Amino acid sequence: MKGDKIGTSQAVEPYERTLSRLIERYRQENGLEKEQPLTTEDVMVLQQQYLLSVLGTALAEKHSWSLGEIVAIDFALIRRYSWTPQQVQALSPAQKWLAICDELEPLHVPEEARRVWRDERQVRGPVPIDSREDDLEVWREALAQ
Repeated sequence: MKGDKIGTSQAVEPYERTLSRLIERYRQENGLEKEQPLTTEDVMVLQQQYLLSVLGTALAEKHSWSLGEIVAIDFALIRRYSWTPQQVQALSPAQKWLAICDELEPLHVPEEARRVWRDERQVRGPVPIDSREDDLEVWREALAQ
């Protein structure tokens, strides 16, 4: 288990679990074998999902919601726009971010979350999280496509 590594902070463990769960779900939904390398496009989608999950937890903490990760993002969208859960779930990560970017922009992606992304072998290489000027560049790239 990753959390058992010597020198691994307990602060990193929730991010490791989140990223592992996202990768596993993404592979299942897209019919990708466990050992099959992820494409740059796969990694970009995973990075968006991961950042939304991290920002969702920060948003929930800010508002004292007993939610976390992407559920908090979905809740914020439903609350703001009165969209149905089905409408919200049909949105891409970039569309979700765009719809509530004013709430997400001031939130911070913790260094521990960045480290987990940087250290995950399955997403290493194509899209390093720290190579961008800021967290918003992920969304600018996604929306430019």
